[in-house]
Amino acid sequence: MRSGASIGVAVLFGCMLGPGLGASAARVHLVIAADTLDPKIGKNVAMDRYDVESAFQTNLPPETKILSVTVLEEGQCHPEAIRRAVDGLRVGPDDAVVVTYHGHGAYDAQLGHYLSFPRLGNSYLRRADLIGRIKARGARLGVVVTDCCNKLSMLPKNVPATAGTPRMPAPPPQPSPLFRALFLDVAGFVDLTSSKPDEESISYPATRDQNGIEIYGGGLFTTALVGVFTRSSEQVLTWNQVADQASKAVATAFRKLKPDGLDNPDAPEKPQMTQTVVASLGVRPIRRIDPSPDPQPGPQFDPFDVIVSSQTLGVLGFENGGRGALHLGDAGRQPRRAAGAWSGGTSSCRSTTTRSGRPAAINSRCSVRRGWRS
Repeated sequence: MRSGASIGVAVLFGCMLGPGLGASAARVHLVIAADTLDPKIGKNVAMDRYDVESAFQTNLPPETKILSVTVLEEGQCHPEAIRRAVDGLRVGPDDAVVVTYHGHGAYDAQLGHYLSFPRLGNSYLRRADLIGRIKARGARLGVVVTDCCNKLSMLPKNVPATAGTPRMPAPPPQPSPLFRALFLDVAGFVDLTSSKPDEESISYPATRDQNGIEIYGGGLFTTALVGVFTRSSEQVLTWNQVADQASKAVATAFRKLKPDGLDNPDAPEKPQMTQTVVASLGVRPIRRIDPSPDPQPGPQFDPFDVIVSSQTLGVLGFENGGRGALHLGDAGRQPRRAAGAWSGGTSSCRSTTTRSGRPAAINSRCSVRRGWRS
């Protein structure tokens, strides 16, 4: 069972109407599936669900009428509901379908990677089935993003409107340059997941403020991905660059949270020393994309630096040499580009101690059922 928040996100994106996009009214259909009722990771998952929706609403303002959002949470987050939500979307040939899953996950030698729902017994959804269902909708672009464990188990803050000059109306909201490049100007399929086979995906521990109120952090992967969306909204990046920056941010955060590695019950002598984002990228441009110049390095931001005196860290360190890696699939291996400083997005990214004074646990997103097969 994953000890912390597991998040699986499957995202499919379509193009949208805007300057230079042609006459068709393209849409982006976002489906967020978040297992917020899970007793172990539900509160972490709720933070990720909010951050993802906020990032999309900010980059695709409601006034553009490009984005539609379907949220499956609480009792509505289960395999059949996810299937129905994808099948029920009214998808045009120039649209994008976005499915994000936040919850538990695991890997089976026969089934492959799957999304699991421990609170529902042996309920699960194969990743391959979800991808196939999304592709069957015939959208221009499909993106699957999952932030959940991949261990072997048998079986934001809105951007203010730009003020116009006196007696001049404010310009109509437009998709951000980043989301236009990622979701409107390319076609194909993007498949992202938060950890490679036999790894757990973890979340930031909860904090308590000076009034004793708990503040929950999201998953390392979703926090990093939303951070890229937030930090680079006015830039034009490729999916390779987004995946690379998120991968490096996850590896850095993992080293700080688990300097001595994450316990591995199957091989105690070989702790998990990193969390490796895996990306399979098969996209092609369908409209001209003018890339932004390489961003100049800004001041380094570390989410651990913002902890106030009323909060304490239960786990922190810099001793281990864990390294993350970016695995590229259909698009082939691309040169790694220097990543900008990680902003941490809008999530609360801190660890703390519990009321008993013991370090708060790092939530993982695994659902391990030894010996179970479907």
